[in-house]
Amino acid sequence: MIKKTQLPKQVVWAVIAICVLPFLLNLLGVDFDSTLRLFDFAMFSEMGKHERDDALFHSLAGGFIHTILEWSAFCAAIFTAVLSFVYFQIKGDIVTPIIGVALFFAGSMDAFHILISDRLIETNAESYKVMIFTWTVCRLFNPVILIIGTGIFLVSRVQKYSGNLAFVATITLGFGMVFYAIIHYALIGTFFPQALFPNALITRPWDALSLLLFIVAVGFVLPRFYQRYPSLFSHSLIISMIPAIGTQLHMSFGSKILFDDHFNMAHFLKIISYVVPFLGLSVDYIDTYRQEEVALKTIALNEKLKAENLRMGAEINVARQIQQMILPKPEELEIEGLDIAGYMEPADEVGGDYYDVLHTDGIVTIGIGDVTGHGLESGLLMLMVQTAVRTLKEVREHDTVRFLDTLNRTIYKNVQRMNSEKNLTLAILNYAEGAISISGQHEETIVVRQGGQIERIDTMDLGFPIGLDDDIVDFISHTIVKLQPGDGVVAYTDGIPEAKNIDKKQYGIEQLCEVISLNWHLSALEIKDAIIADVRQFIGKQKVFDDITLLVLKRQDNALSELPRSQATLLSL
Repeated sequence: MIKKTQLPKQVVWAVIAICVLPFLLNLLGVDFDSTLRLFDFAMFSEMGKHERDDALFHSLAGGFIHTILEWSAFCAAIFTAVLSFVYFQIKGDIVTPIIGVALFFAGSMDAFHILISDRLIETNAESYKVMIFTWTVCRLFNPVILIIGTGIFLVSRVQKYSGNLAFVATITLGFGMVFYAIIHYALIGTFFPQALFPNALITRPWDALSLLLFIVAVGFVLPRFYQRYPSLFSHSLIISMIPAIGTQLHMSFGSKILFDDHFNMAHFLKIISYVVPFLGLSVDYIDTYRQEEVALKTIALNEKLKAENLRMGAEINVARQIQQMILPKPEELEIEGLDIAGYMEPADEVGGDYYDVLHTDGIVTIGIGDVTGHGLESGLLMLMVQTAVRTLKEVREHDTVRFLDTLNRTIYKNVQRMNSEKNLTLAILNYAEGAISISGQHEETIVVRQGGQIERIDTMDLGFPIGLDDDIVDFISHTIVKLQPGDGVVAYTDGIPEAKNIDKKQYGIEQLCEVISLNWHLSALEIKDAIIADVRQFIGKQKVFDDITLLVLKRQDNALSELPRSQATLLSL
């Protein structure tokens, strides 16, 4: 989830519209003036009680409106400060409470101003002068404290203060001391400079100075602050300068007396300048809460997936163990007259390659195959093939065509039941009395003569992929190769010739044949080890993407015992 760092454009345009609307309404004749209405004391004695109350309240309407506007601004500042500390507790973001404290003291200055205006606090000087002075000071105090608050983080890195409540307390104390000094002077002071010039172009020069400070803030300080600490809150501070500047324009060039048209429009816009940061912080808080909620859901989902992966990993591990368990044991490869070595390494936890060596009634049957793809489904199909081959051998099915046809129909029906598209290439090699019969479509079978000479037997016309079609009888054939003592065969899956190095070059059948030829004078086990070592050296540190299976058979001097005539005849067909 991407964190938003800018208020929506609709909100920005809404703020601009709100700032312009009072001015447009003014042009259309709407008057927001609420200046004090003179009370006719001559008529006071002739009025009834309720009439006197109404007259008094009407004469003070401007003061009431002023109070409502100022306290609204103060409440917005308070809410922003409180929310900033809640945000700090959640995120530990030191920036937010510092700016929140700055806005709080700016709002508190407005609150002090309205208490003076409503004569709820006694001062040594005339309340009228103190009221104008406190307005002027609070408008100067607002941009100054905001610039200082953001400037702290422009001259130093926030990371070293992250989550530091003592730093927040220190800044709060500093702002508080400045605030106290100002209100203390306002209470005991007797001299206050003139702040209102009704007949001048700039009616309130001190507000013009505040205007200049707000322009500096929005033009230089706040954009840099946002660039360093992008968030909805920091962006809302920039947008809040629009109504703040509007406030100062009305006061500097429009307001001539208390509670006049521009005075009230300025105080309304001041509320908006406080509401915008509160809005930005609220949206930022909601966004953070949603991110936390998403993070918690993600953690829960990850834990669930982790548990599921552990379960599946355990199941896959069991499947791999079963697959390894049904491979020929070393003692099963110790067959009189033959030297046999086998190797299988799956690319995934469970491989799709198959090989087996079965010795039944004097016939040594070697099966080697490659299921499309690899992984659990391919490994499952490999187990089916091994079981089917073993079953056919146990029932003494020696006819090549019937053997592969029965095997194919069994696998095909299982694949259909699984709704799978898997199939496999499979070669069946039957050896007896110095002859080996090769049937089934698979990789080339490499025949090696005693001196290391290589013959490559193409199996493309000896069968058809198993499990691809229900009837492959017409495709099944076989070829017979005579093996003299010292001769042999090497069977493999495509994981060897198609293995790639870092340059994406394939290992190739030619290199395989060369390694076999150079090492043919060794034992089957040593030949197997030499081939695997050469393949690994070729691959290097690259990931193995396919299963690797290899089987080496060499005829030794002593041959197998003579077969019954019926089986020998079938083997030669």
